[in-house]
Amino acid sequence: LDDDSVDLSNLQRQILFSADDLNGKKARVAAEVLSSLNPDAELVPIVDRLTATNAVGLIKGWDLVIDGSDNFATRYVVNDACVLAGITLVTGSIYQFEGQITVVCPPESPCYRCIFPAPPAEQAPCHAAGVLASLPGVVGTILATEALKLAIGAESSLVGRLLLVDMLDTSFRSVHVTRDVECALCGNKPSISHPTAVALCRDETD
Repeated sequence: LDDDSVDLSNLQRQILFSADDLNGKKARVAAEVLSSLNPDAELVPIVDRLTATNAVGLIKGWDLVIDGSDNFATRYVVNDACVLAGITLVTGSIYQFEGQITVVCPPESPCYRCIFPAPPAEQAPCHAAGVLASLPGVVGTILATEALKLAIGAESSLVGRLLLVDMLDTSFRSVHVTRDVECALCGNKPSISHPTAVALCRDETD
């Protein structure tokens, strides 16, 4: 699921796209490349932008959602939709040299809003701030590992934990997180009944 097109700036930090794919829709190109690797895989490319309006409809019916979005606005919307629909979410983010990964299993586990009730301080988008080229591969591999464990019925070790990756000093540490009983989404008296966008900088909401 992505409405974006392959850009030259994307090529240095991933292995799915090549220069021949520039300007092609990411979702379609990804499906074509992955189909060539495994023709038996059933892939459904969706060229669309996930919004607070369409999120629940797009994720309903899936067993698991993996979120690798590059902005807080989308991460909050995906989290809200998954919690409201009762779908497990494996989510990860990257910025410069750092990455974060956690797994949300509603309704028991803490959700993304439990960890970040409000968006962190405004950050420059990836194309402006820069991302260590190998970092998406590290975080992406961990996301895939957690998703595979869940798919085969193994327990995810990142439910209730936020894994922090720092490639500048090559360190991994985890923070134990608990469900916030006052969380606006999954707390004892929730006030959010549908996916809700958050107000962020212009680059992340346009």
